[in-house]
Amino acid sequence: MAKDLQISERSVRRIVSENLGLRSYRLQSCHALSEENKKTRVIRCRKLLERAAQGRHRSFIFSDEKLFTIEAVYNRQNDRIISPNIREANNSGRLVPKKAHSASVMVSAFVTSDGKSPLIFVDSGVKITGCGKNIDRLKRLYKSL
Repeated sequence: MAKDLQISERSVRRIVSENLGLRSYRLQSCHALSEENKKTRVIRCRKLLERAAQGRHRSFIFSDEKLFTIEAVYNRQNDRIISPNIREANNSGRLVPKKAHSASVMVSAFVTSDGKSPLIFVDSGVKITGCGKNIDRLKRLYKSL
């Protein structure tokens, strides 16, 4: 745009921000929701609001789970090895191995109106089905509270 108008980039930025009152925003990824997904969300939200209006909100259980992978983390731009040649750099740790299926652990947590549960660790490779998973979690939760 600056080249087309034959003015400096700084002038274009100043005009856009100060005179026009616009800001620059980064692109951000989000969920690609279909119309069916949106309708399902609306239905579920209305059911939650009905339960809350009836005073059953104290029986809500909020849960979250996170999968932690055990693998070296590095930033290609910032993490550097200073070495006289590539061979010594490779020996000093320039090569960071990455596995397709690295070791991992899943952590689950629950929160209710009464308090929160201790963290539950699930080892990698353990297969848990949907219905059984929720029942087991609820049993552990109420024992811990």
